[in-house]
Amino acid sequence: MPDSQTQHPPESRAGAITDRAYWDRVWAGAGTFRPIDPRAGGPRNYVNRALHAFFTHTLAENPPPGPNFIEIGCGASRWLAYFHQQFGFAVSGLDYSAQGCASARQLLTDLAVPGEIFRADMFAPPEELSNRFDILWSNGLVEHFADTAAACTACATFLAPGGLMITLVPNMTGPLGRLQKWFNPGLYAKHIPLDQAMLTRAHAQAGLTIVSCDYVLPAHLGVLHLGRIEELLGARPAQALKIAMTLPLRLGLALLRRGPNRITSPYLICVARKQAA
Repeated sequence: MPDSQTQHPPESRAGAITDRAYWDRVWAGAGTFRPIDPRAGGPRNYVNRALHAFFTHTLAENPPPGPNFIEIGCGASRWLAYFHQQFGFAVSGLDYSAQGCASARQLLTDLAVPGEIFRADMFAPPEELSNRFDILWSNGLVEHFADTAAACTACATFLAPGGLMITLVPNMTGPLGRLQKWFNPGLYAKHIPLDQAMLTRAHAQAGLTIVSCDYVLPAHLGVLHLGRIEELLGARPAQALKIAMTLPLRLGLALLRRGPNRITSPYLICVARKQAA
């Protein structure tokens, strides 16, 4: 599996509020990840099923111009294998964390998925990656930069003309953000809270045409990190607790006929397209 590595990648120039050492620590302790199965039942797979439905609809309605796919911020990503297996994309990933690249590469190897992993800063990528990809995905990336528009602009340089960008961020602007700040203020401080208008504007300022920008899922408390409680319980029991707490919230919203919204939704996704040549 080919790999491209920039020696000593430069730090971001968009007001990064995390650094390479932080992500190396995160991915070094990430453990083993299971592949995404969008058809598996049960509450643990609720988010993956919902995102799969979103991707299936979005890509059918707004097809990318070709099959070349890149995930920016691909550390320990399960999504590379998912997009290859579910949609047939030729996948690549980029991350500036050595640990993140190693974990992403190992997951592809374990699942026998062909792909390229590039270790580089997205603000100074290898020249051969510019204007190369038909679809770009990022999952929890642009909210770690004070200048969201600059982060989106950097991502857009990877896209070929007509290419599609899908950006997912956690919804930190409402009650979920306040809960995250209470449970784990250190983690909260590593995020710029973005609402629908802010994320839309950042993509437009990057020169992209907005296809959609919407909240996703009515509710899911699994997006929270419970800080000391999570450390004491362990990751899996803590996740089970958060899923159990989500169920009555989902039921209540269903009875009220409330879908995704800015108050209780855990995520926000923007879909945008680069202008065709």
